[in-house]
Parts: sequence; structure tokens; C-alpha cells
Amino acid sequence: MNGIITLVTDLKDQDYYLGTVKGTIYSAFGGAKIVDISNTVPHFDVRQAAIMLKNSWKNFPEGTTHLALVEDRAITARRILMAEDSGHYFVSPDNGMFSLLFDELNLKIFELDKSIINPKNNRKPSRLLMALTAAKIALGTNLSELGSLKIDMVKKTFLAVGITDASISGAVVFIDQFNNMITNIMKDDFETIGKGRNFNISIRRGNWVNKIYNDFDEVAEGELLCHFNASGNLVVSINKMKSARLTGLQLESPLQIDFT
Repeated sequence: MNGIITLVTDLKDQDYYLGTVKGTIYSAFGGAKIVDISNTVPHFDVRQAAIMLKNSWKNFPEGTTHLALVEDRAITARRILMAEDSGHYFVSPDNGMFSLLFDELNLKIFELDKSIINPKNNRKPSRLLMALTAAKIALGTNLSELGSLKIDMVKKTFLAVGITDASISGAVVFIDQFNNMITNIMKDDFETIGKGRNFNISIRRGNWVNKIYNDFDEVAEGELLCHFNASGNLVVSINKMKSARLTGLQLESPLQIDFT
């Protein structure tokens, strides 16, 4: 374990909730190194949180603990889940996060036994129980010592991608701070279905693109472009401008690739 604990939360920073989470971690593990991936997830939006963590956790070293704290409003009723993948550890409410985060759920999922970290059964918000859990894991405690294997859990899915021999249809699933439109269309599918053929990417307001670019500098400022990000998602952007405003795209807006 390396002592790093990442946070993806919807707690913002306008009140004390985020501070109590960090304070709880430090009280249990004074040597923890907390890294904020994002605390500005839209409230209760598990899918957006999953995208943020899915696109970032592999950049951290093995032994990192990732706390995904979203849609947490119950005091003690919420089940808390833990998992390990590729030497990384994850803690989340049972809210569908793990089904979104991992492509195949063939890893072992544990449900926290709350009496282990809260033996006096004090009335603690579940976010603080999760903070304690993350601290315990970061200190080297095995998941099997904190709970038992879990078979059933809440499951959620992202918007589905439609694929035919001549087209791929998808949607915007994430909008970053630069208003880049990240879609659920993946590079592997594009290459497999496209087979090197010409194509048109249809975007709202009559915009379309027939080329994939590697870098923003390949187009003029203000020009529309499509490219694949490091995770393989198709992204719609306008170089140095607000693409969301100019294209009319928003979350769940559809777009389609037609191959010719």
C-alpha cells in the first residue's frame, strides 16, 4: 500500500461535508496522502462519477485506494462495497458504481461489516464510515478482514451504443470543463466496423465531420474536430471555443457515424 487515497465525490466545497471526510481519514491514518480527482460531480450522478474515476484510476500507482462517494444521503442504511482490481482498491456505496466502473464484474466484491469499523454502532453518516474504510484499506487491511463476499449489488449501465455493418450510433456521456463532448463511441468499434472506409460523423445543427484528428493544433481556432482521447472515447470539440454552446450538444445528445 502506498498511502494514497483518491476522492471522487459530489460533496463540493461550500459546506463542511468534504472536510469531515478528509478529517476522518487523517484521524484514522495520519500519513494518508489524499488526492482530489473531483469533488464537483453533479449531485447523485453516479454515471458521471464513474466516468471520472474510470478515466483516471489507472494513472495512479498500484496500492492506491479510491473512494467514490456519490449519492450518499443515508445515515447507516446504505450498504458499503469494496473491491480490488490490478492492485488498486475501491470503496463505494452500493449504488451501481462498480457495475459502471469495471467492464466485467469478475472481481471479488466485498460488503463492509460496519461493526468492524464502528463497533459501538454510533450514528455516523455513511460517508464517514466509507472514509474510515478507505483509511483502513490504505493502512494495509485486507478486504476479507473488513467484510464478506457479496454476490448481489445494485447495477447500472451507460447509454447503449448501436452498431450495424455500416454505422455506429452513440451519445454524449460526459462534458469536461473545456466543453469537450466525450461520447460512448469507442475507437476499437470505430476501427472494427469502419475497416478503413470513408465516413461521416453527424452532429446536431447540421454539423458533420469526415476526418479523425490527432491533435487540436491540426485545425484552426474555432474549427470543429473529432478525435479519440487516451481512453479511446470519441470526442467532439471546437478548438479553443465552447463546443457545447456552438454545436448544441449536451449530455445524452445523439450522434452517428455512417461508413461508405
